[in-house]
Amino acid sequence: MMQQVRDYAMLIVDPNGHILMWNQGAAQMTGYSQEEIIGKRLDVLHTLEDIQQEHMTEVFEKANREGRVFEEGWRARKDGSRFWASVLTTALRDDRGNPIGYGKIIRDLSEKREAEDTQRELSGRLLKFQDVERRRIARELHDTTSPLLTSLITRLYKAKQKANESTGDLAAILSETIAVAEATNSMVRTMASLIHPPMLDEEGLIPSLRWYVDAFANRTGVRVNADLPAESKRPPRDMEVALFRIAQEWMIRLTEAGSSTIAVRARDVSSALELQLEARGSHWPTEWRRSLEDARDALGVTILAERERLRQLGGALTIQASAERTTVIATVPSQG
Repeated sequence: MMQQVRDYAMLIVDPNGHILMWNQGAAQMTGYSQEEIIGKRLDVLHTLEDIQQEHMTEVFEKANREGRVFEEGWRARKDGSRFWASVLTTALRDDRGNPIGYGKIIRDLSEKREAEDTQRELSGRLLKFQDVERRRIARELHDTTSPLLTSLITRLYKAKQKANESTGDLAAILSETIAVAEATNSMVRTMASLIHPPMLDEEGLIPSLRWYVDAFANRTGVRVNADLPAESKRPPRDMEVALFRIAQEWMIRLTEAGSSTIAVRARDVSSALELQLEARGSHWPTEWRRSLEDARDALGVTILAERERLRQLGGALTIQASAERTTVIATVPSQG
């Protein structure tokens, strides 16, 4: 049966890791024929990093305790190339329960890994494209509507001045119209800033976070405790935009999850700039749980894209979720 299986590598090793049985699938997957591999240690299939960390011994010990171990990781072929594999290790015992070796089933997941890497890379690029488009829309929204609304308000004030000289009713109507026009102008400016705040390009991340935190608290009623440095060296613009977008995204998400208080902190840690958002007393919704590991829904795709974007910038995104607290930590190199 082992020899008939071609899609999986199936092998048996003794307690010390020497290969005793080797199927045709293993030969095709690794490049080692049965004749040349029998008797060799399983280390030949491991990367140098795993060998140095004694990964094989660690897996064997865990299999002895738990019966079987499932893992994914890099494995090495005969020609020195690597492939991403899922590996099931099962402890084999005699009738008295003594360990007599280990059975292994290995599956080559290289294509799946490449597809996931491509998806992450595309997700990261998509966020960058979105930021470019947001910046363009915000600029056009501000540049086209603001002058028109300003002109409208100016003309309304002139009309009101003329109306005061004739009838009070018309003046009252114009006063109400002016108020609506001014409110509309303010709303357009606010929306343009939320899409992409000009302050982010001009003054940097920390001033923009201060502005956004205040605007968010006033708009939603959520209490936001901000701990932001008075001075901080500006990282490259791509990093500032990435961190600002994460602050925007997760302040909204945490509020939707029922958080009434959010803490926002930014600080320099070693050679990295760290942004942390924490919501205590909030709950991590059930429908969000799979999103941390499985990008099948909108949140999962967002998390995947954010992680990839920060990875491309040399940073990382960590999300710690529990019933009592949710913490989102984003880091980028402080020196770019």
